[in-house]
Amino acid sequence: MSNNHLTEQEKAALLAGLLSGQPIAPTAPTTSNYVETSPPPQTPTKPKAKTTHTSVPAGLYDKAMRIIGLCGAIALMVGLWAIGAYFTLQFLEGLGLKLAGAGAAAWLIPATVTAMEIGLWPAKMPTPTARLAWFLVLAADAGTTAAGIVAYAQGKVVVGITLAGPSLVIAAIVLAIGLAVSPERGVRSLWAELKRSF
Repeated sequence: MSNNHLTEQEKAALLAGLLSGQPIAPTAPTTSNYVETSPPPQTPTKPKAKTTHTSVPAGLYDKAMRIIGLCGAIALMVGLWAIGAYFTLQFLEGLGLKLAGAGAAAWLIPATVTAMEIGLWPAKMPTPTARLAWFLVLAADAGTTAAGIVAYAQGKVVVGITLAGPSLVIAAIVLAIGLAVSPERGVRSLWAELKRSF
């Protein structure tokens, strides 16, 4: 043991023992001589949960709310599609087609147009001919819908504003393009999420 580890009292006792000539019994080290160092306590780490790509909430309540929400959103998209289809049928009625007598069968016309838009979607059929066909079908769909909106809204007063002129036509075209594209894509995306929720 080196003198660096002795206290002042131990040093004095050692010196007195040396001067008196008596043997000195070794003294036990005191706790003040040493500073015990111990590694910091290790906090137990939980194993990381395996992450899987899923969008389904864990709880039954959350799952039910998700399914109900997705069903409501799908119904909303179908409603938007029906609005666009209605204006298309109104335009065709204005051309002299007697669709009123056809009843529900008349809705096969916009349903067929929608099927063509989905089937000819450019990402699925990237040939120039398919893209041209898709564009022509979309233009016909949006054009007939816009014409139906203009014929229906022309001259009507909404919140003190009379709907007429170029502003009505531009608004009708923008709305018609949205009604022609958004519902179909929205339903497909929401339906895929709904299937993953079960």
